[in-house]
Amino acid sequence: MDAAEALVTAIEKEKTSYSFYSNAAQKCHDDTGKRVFASLADIELGHVRYLESLYSGLTSDGVWRLSAAEAVPTCPADISRPDLFPCAPEHEQRCETVEDDLAVLDDAIRRELNAQDFYRDLAEKVEDPTGRSVFEYLIDEEAGHQRTLREARKHLAEIGTWHRSGG
Repeated sequence: MDAAEALVTAIEKEKTSYSFYSNAAQKCHDDTGKRVFASLADIELGHVRYLESLYSGLTSDGVWRLSAAEAVPTCPADISRPDLFPCAPEHEQRCETVEDDLAVLDDAIRRELNAQDFYRDLAEKVEDPTGRSVFEYLIDEEAGHQRTLREARKHLAEIGTWHRSGG
């Protein structure tokens, strides 16, 4: 597979992920859940823009341009970041849509695992070492999303809210 073809395939994959998280944000009844999904949608849109910029450079002169990576939104390393998981008061009520939200989170976790496999496959198929590093970067990004989603799912299943307990 040539590099341009791999990028087109990756762009479509990221657009699908963006749509999934945008829809999840709209359907979620909990404000914190909406923020988590909207944040992931923004990150996926950043990946689309990043890959499109790489594709544009690659098709114009055949050179991979990696400097755009600095502008790509990334998954937070510390998932207790307050804007994603604010602390909840002890008296907070259990979410009404926990089961629905858990199902969406399960689907999202599966999608992130599939994305890692997808990028791993592209990394193996692209012969150019720079191109390979792009897809390895995206593997790490998707693994970060997976960690965020697993933590959100664990908390929602155990506590019944999207919020993390203080501590």
